[in-house]
Amino acid sequence: MINYVKNIGVERMSGVLTILTIASISLFLLANWDSPDWLRIVFAFFLYVVYLCCFLRTTDEEQGISEQLYVTLVVVQLFSVLGLFFITPYNFNAILLGIWSGHLVFLFSLRKAIVLSPVLFLSFYSVFTWHWHDSYVWLSMLLYWMLSLFTITMINAVHQEIQAKEASQQLNRELMAAQSLLKEATKQSERVRIARNIHDLVGHHLTALTINLQVASHKTQGEAKEQVDKSYAIAKLLLADVREAVTEIREKSNIELTEALHALADSVPRLQIRLALEENLDITNVELADTILRCVQESITNTLKHGHASEFEIELKRERDALNLSMKDNGSVSSALTLGNGLTGIKERVAAFKGQVQFIGNQSGFHTFITLLEPA
Repeated sequence: MINYVKNIGVERMSGVLTILTIASISLFLLANWDSPDWLRIVFAFFLYVVYLCCFLRTTDEEQGISEQLYVTLVVVQLFSVLGLFFITPYNFNAILLGIWSGHLVFLFSLRKAIVLSPVLFLSFYSVFTWHWHDSYVWLSMLLYWMLSLFTITMINAVHQEIQAKEASQQLNRELMAAQSLLKEATKQSERVRIARNIHDLVGHHLTALTINLQVASHKTQGEAKEQVDKSYAIAKLLLADVREAVTEIREKSNIELTEALHALADSVPRLQIRLALEENLDITNVELADTILRCVQESITNTLKHGHASEFEIELKRERDALNLSMKDNGSVSSALTLGNGLTGIKERVAAFKGQVQFIGNQSGFHTFITLLEPA
């Protein structure tokens, strides 16, 4: 039971207790009528259960929910409250309408939510005035409407705070990824500079030395020639070692992208990210590495904003001269795919490397397939 309470959250649990209390009192009062209407009681019980189930599903932050399903459940929840107004004569059920009004913040702007709130309570006023003939229902309507305004403004404030926190965390992840990539790019630049200096300075001097020793070997005789020949062999061996060292330095000047991708994917709220990266996946081109990083960043952002997903998978591997990047989530795409600024930006970045990108959205999730050609 304790673990269940932890999973459901304190805020949601307080809402559940409020709903259960209202339902229990209402059903108890209906059952204590002089002639209980059991059909009315059963129907009321059903509507309370529907309202509670919709509340639990729409407020579940652990599992993703599509926008279409969210709107559907919100509408069902509203109609369950309106049904309770007709079959139960207790105006404290308007508290349920006050709780429901918190959804308005996620469907409309704060101003529109506040404007719509009195319209909702006019339905409460109308039912209890003409159906239940309650002469003083306007007092209750005013009180419950104030409760609704409080709910709307508080949820909006919390929602804005959460969005600001997530934006800050996202910027921090992007900064850490950029720093990691910059560090790798700096290492690459320094290694190439050192290799070039060794090749240009030491290599050229050693080449000149071996040539001079070879010439000296032809002009000397006896013991001096033997010493010159030994020096010539040592110089040739040293020149070969220098060339090998330069080649090794250049080969190790590739960019390690794994650390940057991990920095970008770690601790993303409401999204479990799995990285499937090919081992020793080194990239020589800084711009190509940056393109991969930005495509992953944009895909994660799109999933958080529109995907309603709980899982996200990134796979990066090399096939011949191409890098294949696959990203998919377990959200749902209910409407036709439209390319916004984010997806358009991905296409433009991929096109700069003469690559290909494909977007596939359906009920099983949103998939992005990218093929990037490595510059020669």
